Amino acid sequence: MKNYNWNFDLDTRPVHSLMSLSGLREPKNRIRYFAEDGSYIELKTLSDSLNTESLWIAKLKDFHEKNRTALFFTTEFRTVDRSEGRILDQTLSLPESFMELKEQLYSIFHIADVTFDPLLFIETEEPDGAVSVHILLALPLTEERDEEHIYKSIHPLCEAGGFSNHEYGLYPRSISSALSDTISGIHDGILIHETEYPWFQKKIRLLGNLQSIASLFIMITTVLFMNELLKIPFGWLLFAALIASGVFLFIKSRRNTSN
Repeated sequence: MKNYNWNFDLDTRPVHSLMSLSGLREPKNRIRYFAEDGSYIELKTLSDSLNTESLWIAKLKDFHEKNRTALFFTTEFRTVDRSEGRILDQTLSLPESFMELKEQLYSIFHIADVTFDPLLFIETEEPDGAVSVHILLALPLTEERDEEHIYKSIHPLCEAGGFSNHEYGLYPRSISSALSDTISGIHDGILIHETEYPWFQKKIRLLGNLQSIASLFIMITTVLFMNELLKIPFGWLLFAALIASGVFLFIKSRRNTSN
């Protein structure tokens, strides 16, 4: 872990974090969502991002409804250059090395005398080649919780992780205030998601319809002018490329309009 920049902090707005990480609002990034066994799904299109964001938030919402007294934490480790980004990306791609890296990462959490539940494991590759891995963690608390003990358990981790979400460090020792803010943050985040979700659906379907029209135009025009295309040098290659691009656009349009 010495090769990475590492952050860890209390996250009172986990839904907002998931919306940010889904890539729906920042489509330039490459996103992969990992299961516990190291298998992953890559988010290749806006419809992938939309559906995955909905899946993540539904999972978080279900957990929170069953654990109303739970705190959430976000941990991130990030490469500092492109070469290390490639190495980390390859490491994550292999289930065996993924499991080793995950165990190494989770060993850091043993500093705290509490048990975290990892909910989501997400990789983001940015245009500059930097790779970040985000893990959303939950800490369910009981009604008989010892707030002083909880504070002393999680504070060293947040301190080591640079208090990345809070300019002045962890909340004052009032865990109850953190829980209250978390409930409010989740409620607001879900409201934003449910408000934006239909708009994004319409936007993606419109994009799919435009792609479908463009694909049909390309293929029909190519067929109509096939004889002229075949008369020019490398005409067969140009004809094949135009047809292939039309088919590619059509396939993408079906994925978007079926969202």
